[in-house]
Amino acid sequence: QDMMEKRTTRECAYHNDTMFQLKRIRLHTTTFIASFFLLLFLFLLLAPCALHAQSFIPGGETTITLTPASPQAGQQFTARVEAYSYDLARARIIWSINGKVQEEYAGKQTIVLRAPALGISLAIVAKVTEQSGAIHTATKTVTPGALDLIVESDTRVPRFYRSRALPSAGSVVRLIALPSLYTEQGVLIDQKNIIYTWQVGGKVASVGPGQNTLTTAMPLGGPLEVEVTVETQNGSARQSMLTEIAPTEPQMLFYEDNPLHGLAHNA
Repeated sequence: QDMMEKRTTRECAYHNDTMFQLKRIRLHTTTFIASFFLLLFLFLLLAPCALHAQSFIPGGETTITLTPASPQAGQQFTARVEAYSYDLARARIIWSINGKVQEEYAGKQTIVLRAPALGISLAIVAKVTEQSGAIHTATKTVTPGALDLIVESDTRVPRFYRSRALPSAGSVVRLIALPSLYTEQGVLIDQKNIIYTWQVGGKVASVGPGQNTLTTAMPLGGPLEVEVTVETQNGSARQSMLTEIAPTEPQMLFYEDNPLHGLAHNA
């Protein structure tokens, strides 16, 4: 009888433990199913909001490329809208210049414009609407600047010579860059805040802020190829100039020194 009671007790304990495990499994299953449907409900509820929030995408992968990249004042240039994550050819394109929609440019991927005067900004906006309804915008601001280059040579000319000394083969030349860069608001940027990049013969010779001068030597044969690029630290304004400085042949000239009339200024 004792054995029967112990067996019954063990069977009841086993039965209770089994039922407890089944209840735990059922509880976990119910919780999982409820969580799944809750997440599904939230997804269906929030998906339209997310799509609506993503339907207007400022900038992003849509860009405007200018040719040339830094137009001079009054220079004609092209603006081209580009995108690689969607079919731009099937999209609707609207251009705005200084806040005004340009109907004549509607649907065009590339447009031709003319740069404004020195220090005046031109705001370009391209609004692209995909077939799905997603909207992309790209902006570009053109503020023309200027860049002048002065060439000084250590060659000699008579003191009464009315022009500058020209470089010859092997002579030392001093190059001085005079940039005029502006912010989008038309404020002239201090030259100390401009980064200068000098290249001589295709090789970088000097890079740094405020380095507006470069001293180098003319080659023994052929012209000196010099390129100088000036830009702001954030890259908002940029100008570049590529030039060739041709050497001149030295000439020996004689001037008459008359006791009565003095030194003649004509050779």
